Amino acid sequence: MSYFTTSKFTSTDALTVTGTLTAGAITLLGLMLFSGNLIPNTNNTYDVGSAVSSTRSVYASSTVHAGGVTSTGDVNPFANNTYDLGEWNKAWKDVYSSGTVYGTSLIWTSATGTNTTSTNLFVTNFQATNVLSNLVATPNNTYDLGSSALSWKNIYASGTSYLGGQILAGAGTAATPEYSFRDDPDTGIYRS
Repeated sequence: MSYFTTSKFTSTDALTVTGTLTAGAITLLGLMLFSGNLIPNTNNTYDVGSAVSSTRSVYASSTVHAGGVTSTGDVNPFANNTYDLGEWNKAWKDVYSSGTVYGTSLIWTSATGTNTTSTNLFVTNFQATNVLSNLVATPNNTYDLGSSALSWKNIYASGTSYLGGQILAGAGTAATPEYSFRDDPDTGIYRS
């Protein structure tokens, strides 16, 4: 076994190491190729790059394990509509967004990954919200829109409203019905 010890070594040619290389610091001015694992000597101690001297790109063809990821720019998938963020059994705990969240569908499910358990979707401070598709309940005749304690103020519909249950009208009179028609306010439905 041979050893090479020096306080400073500079080479403009290729350096080939077939055994273990131990160094306090290595300044690399070009490409480094290695055919084995690149493992730090002590766990959770050393960095790859720094805040003022960072690597440009990091490529990995398999899994990247990280204790935390902080980005100062966009985080984009390599291909459109191909990859997921999390899985049904390995989901992110919370997702925060101060801007717009775009998607073709929103499926609110239970923690077990099925949509058979009733869960709630709480939305606050929605402004200028547009729903550009049908809003359909699944399964049929199971969920409510509002509740007796937390009801919607007004519901506007320009088409036909289909009601499969009862219309619970409050007290009123023939002159002032509980539910009236817009163009004929003294004609409508009331409970006598």
